[in-house]
Amino acid sequence: MTPERWHRVTEIFHAALDRPDSQVEEFLRAQCGDDAGLYSEVRRMVQEHERSGLLDRPPLTPPSRAGASVFAEGQIVSGRYRIVRFLNRGGMGEVYEAEDQDLKERVALKTLLPAIAADARMIARFKQEIQLSRKISHPNVCNVHDLARHPADGSSPDTTLFLTMEFLPGETLAAKLEREGRISCEAALPLLQQMADALEAAHRAGVIHRDFKPSNVMLVESAEGVRAVVTDFGLARSFVPSGETTATKTEGVAGTLDYMAPELLAGQSASAASDVYALGMVAYKMVAGALPFSSDTPLAGAILRSKVPVPSPRTLAPGLDPKWERAILRALDGDRMRRFGRPADFIAALRGEASSVTVSLPAMTRRRWLAAALTVLAVIAGWVGWRAWRRARSQPSSEAAMLYQKGVDDIHAGAYFAATKALAEAVRVAPHFGLAHARLAEAWAGLEVSDKASQEMLAALGEDLSGLSTFDRLQIEAVRRTVTKKFAAAVETYRQMHETAPQDSDVDLDLGRAYENASQPEDAIACYRRVAEGPSHNPAAWLRLAVLYDRRSDAANSDAAFHQAEQLYELTSNLEGRTEVAYRQGVAARHRGKPDEAVRLLGKAIEMARLSGNAHQEIRAKLDLSNYYYESGDTQHAEQYAREALDTAQANQMEYFAIGGIVQLGNAYRAKPDFPGAEKLYNQALEIARRTNTQRMVAVNLLSLASLHSRLGRPQETAREAREALAFYQPNGFARETSQCLLLLGRGQRDLGDLPGARESFQNLLQMAEKVGDRSSLATAHESLGSLQTAYENYPEALNEYQKDLDYSSDARTRSSARFLLGGTLWMLGNYGEARKMFEAADAEAGPFPSIGLDLAQARAEMALSEGRYAEAAAGSRRVIAAAAQNPSQAAALQGILGQAQIALGDKREGLRNCEESLRAIEKQDNVAKLLRARLVLVQARLDAGDAAGALNLLQEVEPAVSTHPESRWRVLALKARVDPQAVAPARQALDEVRHQWGDIAFQRYRSRPDIQKLSRPLLQATSAK
Repeated sequence: MTPERWHRVTEIFHAALDRPDSQVEEFLRAQCGDDAGLYSEVRRMVQEHERSGLLDRPPLTPPSRAGASVFAEGQIVSGRYRIVRFLNRGGMGEVYEAEDQDLKERVALKTLLPAIAADARMIARFKQEIQLSRKISHPNVCNVHDLARHPADGSSPDTTLFLTMEFLPGETLAAKLEREGRISCEAALPLLQQMADALEAAHRAGVIHRDFKPSNVMLVESAEGVRAVVTDFGLARSFVPSGETTATKTEGVAGTLDYMAPELLAGQSASAASDVYALGMVAYKMVAGALPFSSDTPLAGAILRSKVPVPSPRTLAPGLDPKWERAILRALDGDRMRRFGRPADFIAALRGEASSVTVSLPAMTRRRWLAAALTVLAVIAGWVGWRAWRRARSQPSSEAAMLYQKGVDDIHAGAYFAATKALAEAVRVAPHFGLAHARLAEAWAGLEVSDKASQEMLAALGEDLSGLSTFDRLQIEAVRRTVTKKFAAAVETYRQMHETAPQDSDVDLDLGRAYENASQPEDAIACYRRVAEGPSHNPAAWLRLAVLYDRRSDAANSDAAFHQAEQLYELTSNLEGRTEVAYRQGVAARHRGKPDEAVRLLGKAIEMARLSGNAHQEIRAKLDLSNYYYESGDTQHAEQYAREALDTAQANQMEYFAIGGIVQLGNAYRAKPDFPGAEKLYNQALEIARRTNTQRMVAVNLLSLASLHSRLGRPQETAREAREALAFYQPNGFARETSQCLLLLGRGQRDLGDLPGARESFQNLLQMAEKVGDRSSLATAHESLGSLQTAYENYPEALNEYQKDLDYSSDARTRSSARFLLGGTLWMLGNYGEARKMFEAADAEAGPFPSIGLDLAQARAEMALSEGRYAEAAAGSRRVIAAAAQNPSQAAALQGILGQAQIALGDKREGLRNCEESLRAIEKQDNVAKLLRARLVLVQARLDAGDAAGALNLLQEVEPAVSTHPESRWRVLALKARVDPQAVAPARQALDEVRHQWGDIAFQRYRSRPDIQKLSRPLLQATSAK
């Protein structure tokens, strides 16, 4: 097909997609006329497009009630299936283990989301998939039974559709590899044999899998050993057994980038060889313990696999059998024609059974030599002509060049969604315009749509670049490095370009953006100033200057740059540019603590985005407004804007922003506070982000979960999630998010008792904050260091750090939190009057933040207990326990306070029970500091209740843990001295060590506390007696 013919085909195809279904047939016949071949080609593409729907791009609809399950345990579904238990929630719906009461066997039951169930075409598609699955009858393929509904007669308006399939108890191969790392060839071979058998059975039935990977292989224990079962043929397509597939290139890349064959990444058709490649990649992961081309993003690894051969697995597993090495590398050949023809051939090669093929050649006569020579000459001439044609077709028309420049301007302004529209039109007009494909990849990467970024970058690299200038080839390489997040390398490439064309303002803008991405803001400012103050007066340069000036708190220069950008965009009637200015001004107003101005400007950005039809800008502004209201404690408006953003994202099939909408809903639920609801939403968004390979949103959700789990006192999860998010954010240059990860990682380490690790995390956090000079980051860093000093029980130094936290705090939430921490430290040092003042000041701003209000109430109850106001302590702790039901960690600590107050008031039995229950609850958590405090509380409670033996037993457990905690150490020894006179002298020495560390002034104030006087009096009396 000639380029002109292909242009005409795609032109009619895209136009047809814009018409209602009822008009498509008439439109095609009118456009194609008597050209039957043209009609057939376009009609086939339209039909394939209709078939590739929600299974390739799953819908992102959260349940109407956050985290609510569709079915309950024990419920009878469709009059036949009894729900045994909920298993998990995925992209299509929820999965349950159920009992088929007719056949008396266990089945898996998978519900379908309402967005799928309401779409007749999707239901037809599911039925087709079931038919395909039924064609594959094999013990290593998961059986799909039927599509059913509940209620069975469909009488309810809330009818739920669901699939029933074989129930497979066990774990996925992915889970096994995550747990064990690489496995031996002896253990891997029987599993690979079964996987190959499953794929062979599918291929015989005319079905290719297209998304084969470890998470789609279940390992089920049986009497004969482990049975490997291949699941999820949801991306499968029927194909002609000869190898010609009926699938064509669709709008996106279906499947998982890490295991996808290069031809699928490039948008070509799938074949059995594509499954062979995926099987080879799974084998590589099994025996090497990792994938080739380890990279920060699946996209970067995918592009590397398209450019260079896969490295030998022996680089990771040096002892690997050579025949395994040869077989795996052949299965992973970039050219599908050089791979094994069947999965079975791959297994035979692993076993060393592959045989060579010999072809006999006829004898060459003189006439044959002459014919061969003429043929070679013809081939050479054809090749030369083909090369010339390839170079010529890569040159864009004037229309494509104009669209390309529009897209580049949008990228420079940060309007990525607008850029995708202009650049997509450029490659439609000029399909072989390599630079336009590369820039389109950059725009998609800016929107975090990794599959489309991958497809366009591979399309750019697949074009004949020999006809391009050195400058243009450098441009494509620089974009490739940007898309794969190799920002330092991108800087070097753009610097080469700048040396070649120092007056090119576009290069300066690109170099500035590269410096920004590489966390070099001063270099970026220098680049932007050259452009802004140069002949072009580019508004995008002024806009980026405004953002960077705002980040370094230079409001005057920032406002001046915003004004210049707005005026220039207005002169050119660029509505999307003006929208971007309004949005960035709104973000800056939030940063400067001007809430009313922020709301006005973000609202203006939303209205302008609606006028220009830019869904990306509209969603982003709504998410920012939602986040502002969340931080302000206005949960109603936070939820409203989050839902609006989610609706807009789903209407425009923008997965990245839909996930962001679910996260913001989670934030709104957390602020209510509804912690279980927030956790379910974050996990739902995380699941979708992992499934769609949206790596940044995976990190966003991990960070949200880590923050929530830190609040709930679950440090093991906090540290794990923060560490995983940090592995994405830090190498990719996300400074703010890296700081948040370090903060949460340090908190998790601190609460787990890893104080040196926490110190390192918090010191790194402080260094980053000092480097950028951001007051909010500095406040957070000093708060963290204060909490570390509190963990070390160095309260005077903690007080200094919390004061710095307050000095740098610029909004109501952080000021209120800082004052709460200061008040809590002041009363622990015996300064009750100043503590009350701090608590009152914190109260004045804590109204919209319920969690701070609960913390303040708990601190007041603890302070009352310390002062000997036991009735007040008991009443206060009871009130807060009722309000803190969703936070088990806080409720458990409050129960200990209540117990101590009850014992002091004479109710020793009830008080002791509460202290014991408090310890049992805290023992279920991983917080070392809280566990130590709860044990000390129970020791004192047992002594006060007359249980000396029980107190001594617990003291023996506690004493080794307090060697690095000076205050707790003297308390432990003082309590021990109440029943063991030998502990009096060590207790006095430990108390003196506290005085030496804190200084006389702080120590004397601490000694004035009524509870400390009561505890230390026997030690001083013993000294006087001597």
